[in-house]
Amino acid sequence: MKIGLTQRVLTHNRVVHDSLEHNWYRLLRSHELVPVPNREDLDYEPLAESLDLLILTGGGNEEVRVTTEISLATEMVKLGKPILGVCHGAFLLTEILGGSTKEGKTDHYDTEHLVYNNGVPWTVNSFHNISIDKPPPNSVVLCTDLDGDIESWHKGNICAIVWHPERMLSPYIPSEIMEAICLSS
Repeated sequence: MKIGLTQRVLTHNRVVHDSLEHNWYRLLRSHELVPVPNREDLDYEPLAESLDLLILTGGGNEEVRVTTEISLATEMVKLGKPILGVCHGAFLLTEILGGSTKEGKTDHYDTEHLVYNNGVPWTVNSFHNISIDKPPPNSVVLCTDLDGDIESWHKGNICAIVWHPERMLSPYIPSEIMEAICLSS
């Protein structure tokens, strides 16, 4: 499977870099990975046509990154191709598709906590201080935390998780999502 991975934007010594966490290569080692450059002049249509899956990875909300992700995700949706949003990507997809997020999740930064999928608890990590207030219309909520906040949803083959499976020794991605995005590790 050919998987596009969006990248965070880092600045070092006043030079801007795209950056992809190395753990993605470990998690998706049996797939062909395509790091997506953050460029507003990118021709998104042929890139989307070449991908089997797009993963909007975690990281910041830099303008060039968000522009790249929205443009490429729009092309993937037009083609009916699957998208997985992880942390930042989950929050972005939620808002793009008409859901909403909210600030103030103070106990979810750099920690582990439980999420529940069909009543079964799973330990996941957390690196954010926002939460999903409302999922996109017509989506299915898959996981919630102890406070009842939404941690995962899917709408057809567009899916979101707010934790980082690439940073877990035993990555957890709900089976409903694995099926929806046709992903096997």
